[in-house]
Amino acid sequence: MTIFLAIANSAGGSGKTTTAHALAVACAEYGRRTLLVDFDPAAQLTYLLKVENPRSSVVDVLREQSYLENSIHSTSERFSFLPSDSRLSHLNFNKKTVAEVSSNFRKACQESDPTFDLVILDCASSVSALSLLAFATADYVLTPFVPTLHGARGVLQSLEISRSQATSTNAGPEWLGALPILMGSDSSEIDQLLANEVKIMSPSIPKSRSVPDSSYSGKSVLNSAPQGSVALAYRELAYFLLEGMQD
Repeated sequence: MTIFLAIANSAGGSGKTTTAHALAVACAEYGRRTLLVDFDPAAQLTYLLKVENPRSSVVDVLREQSYLENSIHSTSERFSFLPSDSRLSHLNFNKKTVAEVSSNFRKACQESDPTFDLVILDCASSVSALSLLAFATADYVLTPFVPTLHGARGVLQSLEISRSQATSTNAGPEWLGALPILMGSDSSEIDQLLANEVKIMSPSIPKSRSVPDSSYSGKSVLNSAPQGSVALAYRELAYFLLEGMQD
């Protein structure tokens, strides 16, 4: 069975892309066949992974103009990658279209050769039709956040968008929780603000210079600083997420 995990927060600068990349590497290390999808028209993850002007991207797969297998890039970090481009911002969906597109995309991932155990969506920092599509596609949602009012608002806003998609027959994705990206900050007050709505994940991700340094290499912090505190925290998080999503 293929599991779909959305990494989402409508607030920018919340650590979504770093987290999605790190979890893809960690889950691949744990033996899961993992597809990382850049679901953001800004295509930051595509840029960081040094995929230049892809012939086809997630846009073409969503439009059913390209087979998933023809659009995927292999990586040296042992996960597969589906890039994005700016055309993603021009896709418009109504509620019926969202259901159809998400169903077709899930089917493409589930029936690919080889099939994937886990599909991770690196979502856009926005409130848009793409947010609805990501939540319609996902089985689970994880929300990284920097412990500021801006970051907390993004968590709550994303949760509200997800809940708006619930129907009598579909409760929507399961929220795994909010993941503090500490950046040297004390998150206790913000944790209390969020605690009534979402679970605060542990371990939190500590501040480290290794994270921005890793972006220059196009590698995840798990490979650029494999024994560092950030890499260890992400590996621990991945282990517990995989255990929880299998229950």
